[in-house]
Amino acid sequence: MAKSKKRKVRIKYGRIFLFILLVVGTIIGIYKVFNIRVTNIYVTGNTIYTDQEIIDLAGLHNYPRVIAIRNRKIESQLKQNKYIKDAYVSRTSFLQKVNIEITENKPLLYYQYDNVYLLSNYEKTSDRFEVPILINQTPEDILKKLLKKMSTIDEDVLYRISEIRYRPSNVDDELFYLTMNDGNYIYINIKNLTRRIKRRYKSIIAKCRSII
Repeated sequence: MAKSKKRKVRIKYGRIFLFILLVVGTIIGIYKVFNIRVTNIYVTGNTIYTDQEIIDLAGLHNYPRVIAIRNRKIESQLKQNKYIKDAYVSRTSFLQKVNIEITENKPLLYYQYDNVYLLSNYEKTSDRFEVPILINQTPEDILKKLLKKMSTIDEDVLYRISEIRYRPSNVDDELFYLTMNDGNYIYINIKNLTRRIKRRYKSIIAKCRSII
């Protein structure tokens, strides 16, 4: 009777080693991906807050891991601030660069009658700003129309207005008397506010834009 031969099982250490390397490499790769942090944050459209203040408001002061960032959450968080009308967050370069675009609720005037500063969305604030002063009491509906028009004027020209006085007539209840910082005076209707201001200060606007 023939004797059966026993086969020796050869352990392929090379393949085992390669498999271990693959597993370890995958674990390390996943770990690194999960721990990639934000490297740059760019802020645009802000004049009231500094870039760093916007970054702090967005909760990004510690440049967190990219996987922990949610664009919509940051936008919602920023828009809770009364000076921020809208915010748009985008990311580039493997999500490591964060871009924040801000649209502000700008302070437009100081309403002396109520001792408050009014923003472009008609919200009130006690924070101080260098803005035109509305001297006397103005009906709320007229005031809202005034703010809406003022929000369309170039800032470089808007802040050349020193004082605004509500002066309605028997035929027009939307008349205002503007005193400018350069000593000029303008008696104007709300409807014509933007056009008249731009026409009178057209050269100033052009000069400011050419500098920018």
